[in-house]
Amino acid sequence: MKNEFQKLVDRELSGLCWDERMRQRVLHSLQKEEKPVKRKMTAAMAMILVLVLIGSIALATGLIFSPRYDALKLADEALLSAYGITDEMLTFFSRTLNKENGATTVTYCGIEELRSVLGVYEVQVDNGRAIVKWSLDGVDGGWDANKLAKINVLCKQEGDCNKAIEQAIADAEHYQLTDYDTGIRFSEKEIQQMMEKRSQEAEAAMKAAVLTTHEMDAIARQTLQERFALTQHQLEQLELVEESCDWFVREDQKLFSLYYWLRQCEDNWTEADGIYIVDVNVETGAVEEAHYDTGLFGKG
Repeated sequence: MKNEFQKLVDRELSGLCWDERMRQRVLHSLQKEEKPVKRKMTAAMAMILVLVLIGSIALATGLIFSPRYDALKLADEALLSAYGITDEMLTFFSRTLNKENGATTVTYCGIEELRSVLGVYEVQVDNGRAIVKWSLDGVDGGWDANKLAKINVLCKQEGDCNKAIEQAIADAEHYQLTDYDTGIRFSEKEIQQMMEKRSQEAEAAMKAAVLTTHEMDAIARQTLQERFALTQHQLEQLELVEESCDWFVREDQKLFSLYYWLRQCEDNWTEADGIYIVDVNVETGAVEEAHYDTGLFGKG
């Protein structure tokens, strides 16, 4: 298990890109959890969902979005406007936000085997404005939005991205694109320290919680409806995967990460299907981050 953790950390921290999806992936590996499977809704579950949805309607006008959430949303919108990268395409990237000397930078790195051909997008966010640049602008072999759109269709048809990964590796070799691997390694002791620190932070977040998990669930669902334009039917089918939710601390903010799974048809991928993650401040109820992953990469 420790070896598996090391492999995941080595891979996901390459390029210094680390986001909530990556953190969840490592935790899932350590806990030997499998990808969530859509379960049949019982009458009791349906009643709870109705109550949660009623609560979310009441909260609709009272949602609080943190500066972090606003910066990430602005960066996503700028990436779409400048390069045509959609929410679905962001499945193939890890997204991080860094603040330094008063400047906010949102970085999007192509993940794992796709990194060489997807490159890195950097968005500088300042006073409601965003400036975007791409590391592979003008580089032969770089996958732009047009290429990603075709890859996305292929992933939907196949139900996973194995063929896309094979094509990415072949293109990287053909065009001699450089990988973004920094060769980061952790010792067994460091891994243990990271796990202990995470456990302590989770406990601190739970103790500091003013809101209940049901209240944060209502906030998260309303956020997803607003951010990703989910329909009422999709909201009703959205499943909270409790064993994948997480208490944690980031930049001194105590947070609860709510993990959802949407699968509208057992046999085929349907529009808006996938993984949704929302981070809520457990003390203020402010939404810190919202993330969507189609789940087609197979490692969500």
